Amino acid sequence: MRKVLVFLLLAALLSVPTFSVSAQFTTLDSKEVTFTKKDFKDQVTFSSAFTLTDEGLVFQPVEGQTDQVLRIESRPIPTPSSIRPPGSFSMWLDISTSLPNEKLKNVRFRYSSDFRHWSEWQPFSDKIESVGTFKGRSGDAVSNSDSWNRYLVFRNEWIRTNPQDPNDENECSHWIVRQDSSFFEKEKPFVGYVQYSFEFPSDSGPISVQHIELSTMSTTGGLFSGTIVTEKSKKNKKPKVISDNLGKILTQSFAGWSFDYNEALSKAGTPANKP
Repeated sequence: MRKVLVFLLLAALLSVPTFSVSAQFTTLDSKEVTFTKKDFKDQVTFSSAFTLTDEGLVFQPVEGQTDQVLRIESRPIPTPSSIRPPGSFSMWLDISTSLPNEKLKNVRFRYSSDFRHWSEWQPFSDKIESVGTFKGRSGDAVSNSDSWNRYLVFRNEWIRTNPQDPNDENECSHWIVRQDSSFFEKEKPFVGYVQYSFEFPSDSGPISVQHIELSTMSTTGGLFSGTIVTEKSKKNKKPKVISDNLGKILTQSFAGWSFDYNEALSKAGTPANKP
């Protein structure tokens, strides 16, 4: 499920046919893993102590074994904006298991800007929240404002190079790596990817996990530039729009964020350091 809400904050005609619009996108998204259908397509990894069955992901304790690691971890999940990563990212993790919620421990998340360098693991709240259609343990991924400001310095320099698409923050990130290959090692200026992880106590008895759902709400804002090309105006007639690049930017359903630090290093001709 994905829903994109667009809020136009300010529109100003700068020159014809180029427009810049300050806009804010709020995107509601949901990622589901249903183990009983076996169609989760490598969205998560799990400890070898679990077995995948028609009833879900199952752990059956063996007498005398109390040191089992019972952990489930998602693959990196891109935030839902291919143009620009969100400034804030709120999450609700809902887990359907045969055990009560209080039996879960170490329910955590982390985030990355570049698919390689990650924040520390942070805890989801212990309490289950219901906010509108969202339900589960909540958490917020918010990048450091100083990192964001340092990113903006580079971005302003990039804009002055007259890029083909000034809205393409993925290309901007690649450009930054060409200027400073260590920037994303030192800074995490935005939330590009998230991961969640949780564990069960090894002495909790038989376990069955049927369903995991990560619901998210992200906000992306800023100045978006584009062109609107029209036919030559005729007397008393509204000019016909031939091409509306800006309108496409403001109304499209985004693919996920895709900036990859290793790919950027490769394109920049710089060898990657070991993680």
